[in-house]
Amino acid sequence: MKKIGEKEAKAKDLSLPVSFKQCVELCRTVRGKPVSKAIVLLEKTAAMKASVEFKRFNRGGLGHRAGKGPSRYPVNASKAVIKLLKSAQANAEQKGLNREGLVIESILAQKASNSYHYGRQRRRRMKRTHLEVLVKETVPAEKKPKQRKAAPAKAAAQPKDQAKPKAPEKKPAEAKASAAEKQVEKK
Repeated sequence: MKKIGEKEAKAKDLSLPVSFKQCVELCRTVRGKPVSKAIVLLEKTAAMKASVEFKRFNRGGLGHRAGKGPSRYPVNASKAVIKLLKSAQANAEQKGLNREGLVIESILAQKASNSYHYGRQRRRRMKRTHLEVLVKETVPAEKKPKQRKAAPAKAAAQPKDQAKPKAPEKKPAEAKASAAEKQVEKK
Protein backbone atom coordinates (compact mmCIF):
# COMPACT_ATOMS: atom_id res chain seq x y z
CA MET A 1 0.00 0.00 0.00
CA LYS A 2 1.22 3.51 -0.73
CA LYS A 3 2.53 6.03 1.79
CA ILE A 4 0.07 7.91 3.95
CA GLY A 5 -0.61 11.57 3.20
CA GLU A 6 -1.73 14.35 5.53
CA LYS A 7 -5.43 13.79 4.84
CA GLU A 8 -5.25 9.98 5.11
CA ALA A 9 -5.29 7.39 7.88
CA LYS A 10 -4.45 3.71 7.85
CA ALA A 11 -5.37 0.62 9.87
CA LYS A 12 -4.09 -2.93 9.63
CA ASP A 13 -5.12 -6.24 11.21
CA LEU A 14 -2.96 -9.32 10.84
CA SER A 15 -3.67 -13.06 10.92
CA LEU A 16 -7.40 -12.79 11.53
CA PRO A 17 -9.26 -16.12 11.82
CA VAL A 18 -11.71 -15.28 9.01
CA SER A 19 -12.19 -16.53 5.46
CA PHE A 20 -9.92 -14.91 2.88
CA LYS A 21 -12.48 -15.37 0.10
CA GLN A 22 -15.26 -13.69 2.07
CA CYS A 23 -12.96 -10.81 3.01
CA VAL A 24 -12.07 -10.26 -0.66
CA GLU A 25 -15.77 -9.95 -1.58
CA LEU A 26 -16.49 -7.65 1.38
CA CYS A 27 -13.55 -5.41 0.48
CA ARG A 28 -14.81 -5.11 -3.10
CA THR A 29 -18.26 -4.20 -1.81
CA VAL A 30 -17.17 -1.37 0.53
CA ARG A 31 -14.26 0.07 -1.50
CA GLY A 32 -14.87 3.72 -2.45
CA LYS A 33 -17.78 4.21 -0.03
CA PRO A 34 -17.94 6.61 2.91
CA VAL A 35 -16.80 4.86 6.10
CA SER A 36 -20.06 5.53 7.97
CA LYS A 37 -22.17 4.00 5.16
CA ALA A 38 -19.82 1.02 4.87
CA ILE A 39 -20.12 0.30 8.61
CA VAL A 40 -23.93 0.44 8.40
CA LEU A 41 -23.91 -1.96 5.44
CA LEU A 42 -21.56 -4.38 7.21
CA GLU A 43 -23.66 -4.30 10.39
CA LYS A 44 -26.71 -5.27 8.30
CA THR A 45 -24.67 -8.09 6.78
CA ALA A 46 -23.56 -9.31 10.23
CA ALA A 47 -27.23 -9.31 11.31
CA MET A 48 -28.10 -11.24 8.10
CA LYS A 49 -30.37 -8.46 6.84
CA ALA A 50 -28.32 -7.57 3.73
CA SER A 51 -26.35 -10.00 1.59
CA VAL A 52 -23.02 -9.41 -0.13
CA GLU A 53 -22.78 -10.23 -3.82
CA PHE A 54 -20.03 -12.73 -4.61
CA LYS A 55 -18.54 -11.98 -8.03
CA ARG A 56 -15.21 -13.80 -7.87
CA PHE A 57 -15.69 -16.72 -5.48
CA ASN A 58 -19.12 -17.98 -6.50
CA ARG A 59 -18.53 -21.52 -7.75
CA GLY A 60 -20.15 -24.62 -6.34
CA GLY A 61 -23.85 -23.86 -6.60
CA LEU A 62 -23.93 -20.59 -4.71
CA GLY A 63 -27.56 -19.52 -4.44
CA HIS A 64 -28.68 -16.12 -5.66
CA ARG A 65 -30.72 -13.47 -3.87
CA ALA A 66 -33.51 -11.51 -5.49
CA GLY A 67 -32.08 -8.67 -7.55
CA LYS A 68 -28.46 -9.40 -6.58
CA GLY A 69 -27.17 -12.61 -8.09
CA PRO A 70 -24.97 -15.08 -6.17
CA SER A 71 -24.77 -13.77 -2.60
CA ARG A 72 -23.91 -14.79 0.94
CA TYR A 73 -23.97 -13.42 4.47
CA PRO A 74 -20.31 -13.40 5.65
CA VAL A 75 -20.99 -12.72 9.34
CA ASN A 76 -17.54 -13.26 10.89
CA ALA A 77 -15.72 -11.47 8.08
CA SER A 78 -18.16 -8.53 8.40
CA LYS A 79 -17.40 -8.19 12.10
CA ALA A 80 -13.65 -8.20 11.39
CA VAL A 81 -13.97 -5.50 8.70
CA ILE A 82 -16.20 -3.36 10.98
CA LYS A 83 -13.53 -3.53 13.69
CA LEU A 84 -10.87 -2.53 11.15
CA LEU A 85 -12.91 0.43 9.83
CA LYS A 86 -13.59 1.71 13.36
CA SER A 87 -9.87 1.50 14.06
CA ALA A 88 -9.15 3.52 10.91
CA GLN A 89 -11.75 6.11 12.00
CA ALA A 90 -10.06 6.41 15.40
CA ASN A 91 -6.66 6.82 13.74
CA ALA A 92 -8.09 9.57 11.52
CA GLU A 93 -9.55 11.38 14.54
CA GLN A 94 -6.18 11.15 16.27
CA LYS A 95 -4.65 12.92 13.25
CA GLY A 96 -7.31 15.64 13.48
CA LEU A 97 -9.35 14.60 10.44
CA ASN A 98 -13.12 14.99 10.15
CA ARG A 99 -14.82 11.69 10.95
CA GLU A 100 -17.82 12.35 8.70
CA GLY A 101 -15.82 13.10 5.56
CA LEU A 102 -13.83 9.84 5.49
CA VAL A 103 -13.99 7.68 2.37
CA ILE A 104 -12.43 4.24 1.92
CA GLU A 105 -9.73 4.86 -0.66
CA SER A 106 -8.14 1.43 -0.48
CA ILE A 107 -9.03 -1.78 1.34
CA LEU A 108 -7.51 -5.16 0.69
CA ALA A 109 -7.38 -8.69 2.01
CA GLN A 110 -4.32 -10.89 1.73
CA LYS A 111 -3.72 -14.53 2.64
CA ALA A 112 -1.78 -14.93 5.86
CA SER A 113 0.69 -17.70 6.71
CA ASN A 114 -0.59 -21.24 6.99
CA SER A 115 -1.28 -22.59 10.45
CA TYR A 116 -2.82 -25.97 11.15
CA HIS A 117 -5.00 -27.79 13.63
CA TYR A 118 -2.83 -30.76 14.42
CA GLY A 119 -4.25 -34.26 14.39
CA ARG A 120 -3.07 -37.82 14.27
CA GLN A 121 -4.10 -38.67 10.72
CA ARG A 122 -4.37 -35.40 8.93
CA ARG A 123 -3.89 -31.74 9.65
CA ARG A 124 -6.49 -29.13 8.81
CA ARG A 125 -5.57 -25.63 7.68
CA MET A 126 -6.92 -22.71 9.71
CA LYS A 127 -8.35 -19.63 8.06
CA ARG A 128 -5.98 -16.69 8.30
CA THR A 129 -6.28 -13.29 6.59
CA HIS A 130 -4.46 -9.96 6.72
CA LEU A 131 -6.68 -6.88 6.29
CA GLU A 132 -5.50 -3.36 5.52
CA VAL A 133 -7.49 -0.17 4.94
CA LEU A 134 -6.60 3.38 3.88
CA VAL A 135 -9.20 6.10 4.45
CA LYS A 136 -9.04 9.60 3.04
CA GLU A 137 -10.76 12.80 4.14
CA THR A 138 -12.75 14.37 1.33
CA VAL A 139 -14.18 17.83 1.21
CA PRO A 140 -17.75 17.67 -0.04
CA ALA A 141 -18.04 19.56 -3.30
CA GLU A 142 -20.38 22.52 -3.20
CA LYS A 143 -23.41 21.85 -5.28
CA LYS A 144 -23.99 24.60 -7.78
CA PRO A 145 -27.53 25.12 -8.97
CA LYS A 146 -27.84 23.91 -12.50
CA GLN A 147 -28.42 26.67 -14.99
CA ARG A 148 -30.48 25.74 -17.95
CA LYS A 149 -29.19 26.89 -21.26
CA ALA A 150 -31.60 28.96 -23.27
CA ALA A 151 -32.83 27.27 -26.39
CA PRO A 152 -31.05 28.62 -29.47
CA ALA A 153 -33.11 31.23 -31.24
CA LYS A 154 -34.74 29.89 -34.35
CA ALA A 155 -33.44 31.22 -37.62
CA ALA A 156 -35.43 33.98 -39.17
CA ALA A 157 -38.57 32.58 -40.63
CA GLN A 158 -37.87 31.80 -44.26
CA PRO A 159 -40.28 30.38 -46.71
CA LYS A 160 -39.78 26.65 -47.17
CA ASP A 161 -38.86 27.16 -50.82
CA GLN A 162 -35.80 29.24 -49.91
CA ALA A 163 -34.73 27.27 -46.83
CA LYS A 164 -33.28 24.23 -48.63
CA PRO A 165 -32.62 23.60 -52.28
CA LYS A 166 -34.57 20.64 -53.54
CA ALA A 167 -33.06 17.75 -55.43
CA PRO A 168 -34.26 17.44 -59.01
CA GLU A 169 -37.20 15.13 -59.27
CA LYS A 170 -36.91 12.05 -61.47
CA LYS A 171 -39.80 10.51 -63.23
CA PRO A 172 -40.50 6.86 -62.40
CA ALA A 173 -39.58 5.69 -65.91
CA GLU A 174 -36.21 7.51 -65.77
CA ALA A 175 -35.47 6.04 -62.32
CA LYS A 176 -36.03 2.48 -63.60
CA ALA A 177 -33.85 3.10 -66.62
CA SER A 178 -30.98 4.50 -64.55
CA ALA A 179 -31.18 1.52 -62.17
CA ALA A 180 -31.01 -0.89 -65.12
CA GLU A 181 -27.95 0.96 -66.51
CA LYS A 182 -26.14 0.64 -63.17
CA GLN A 183 -26.71 -3.13 -63.10
CA VAL A 184 -25.36 -3.49 -66.64
CA GLU A 185 -22.22 -1.55 -65.67
CA LYS A 186 -21.60 -3.87 -62.69
CA LYS A 187 -21.64 -6.96 -64.91
